[in-house]
Amino acid sequence: MHVVDRSGQLWAANVMFRDNLRSHLRASAEYARVKSAIARNVDGLLSYSPLKVAGVRQLMV
Repeated sequence: MHVVDRSGQLWAANVMFRDNLRSHLRASAEYARVKSAIARNVDGLLSYSPLKVAGVRQLMV
């Protein structure tokens, strides 16, 4: 669960990323691939989260 200010930049960025994935199937598939690959190679959420951030940044380039 996340608590985010709906008028803040984080909310806007998350919605923009979500909408991008919904409208671009290749990006969505790549995002799923990256998340799955990371999840297979980490022990828990604390090590997963920073790697996921790096993966998302690569997708946004």
